[in-house]
Amino acid sequence: MNEFEWFVESLRAWFAENGRDLPWRHTPTPYEVWVSELMLQQTQVVTVIPYYERWLKRFPDIRSLAEAPVDEVLTYWAGLGYYRRARYLHDGAKKLIADFDGVFPQSVQELRTIPGIGAYTAGAIASFAFGQNVPAVDGNAQRVFARFFGIAGDLTAGEPAHQLDLAANQIAAIGHAPVVNQAIMDIGASCCSKSVQCSICPLSERCYALRNGLTESIPFKKKRSEKYDEYRAALRLSCNDYVLVARRRSDILLGGLWEFPMITISRGKGAAHRRDAGLKMRLPRVVQWQTGL
Repeated sequence: MNEFEWFVESLRAWFAENGRDLPWRHTPTPYEVWVSELMLQQTQVVTVIPYYERWLKRFPDIRSLAEAPVDEVLTYWAGLGYYRRARYLHDGAKKLIADFDGVFPQSVQELRTIPGIGAYTAGAIASFAFGQNVPAVDGNAQRVFARFFGIAGDLTAGEPAHQLDLAANQIAAIGHAPVVNQAIMDIGASCCSKSVQCSICPLSERCYALRNGLTESIPFKKKRSEKYDEYRAALRLSCNDYVLVARRRSDILLGGLWEFPMITISRGKGAAHRRDAGLKMRLPRVVQWQTGL
């Protein structure tokens, strides 16, 4: 049995005993997989479950989501963060109605034409909902593949990315991809997470990173972008029973939500030390604006 076959059989056996019991894994429809996968992006499973269940009660299918006003969609998403994901679901539902008569396409290529569906989400829908033997490689899966097969370097570009694609496609071609893909995710979220627990991992016997003492250096860790400080002043402008609010652009953080008009009073490294001076400098303009109303 070669490394790829051993990898598949080990994960199948492990998943049968240890796979997580999640609501979107119970005979999932393409719609349920789609919703769960977007909710799970950068959000923990324990946080997602109640949102997922509430969402499906209000938007049980593509048409109910497509016909809902965007403000209501954002309301049901409130608290999950990264609101662009909710807009992707709303826009994607409209496209499914318009271009696919409300039925999910089954090919990875067509799935990727839907807003917010990238390579991973398309693979997850094709695999989990349609039973296709295609890879579904998220961040957890990347970590497992990199450590087991010894793929060093930046997994998003160049030769490391090519090696990762080859390994993932070869694993999927063996078969049982719906189970194996979920098993890889569960392994990556548990014993093969950023903090390894190799003693309980079903892949440890043949893991390249473990055998060579590289579990801390594989996968390659990108340098995080430098953070900066930003301080804003919010303006509450009212007249009788009306209050002025503005909708944020859809392509920025918290896109589509409503807020009081704001001005930036300081931005950049060390902005915290300049925020009072910035506020004093800009306040006269704010007063004139408010008086003008």
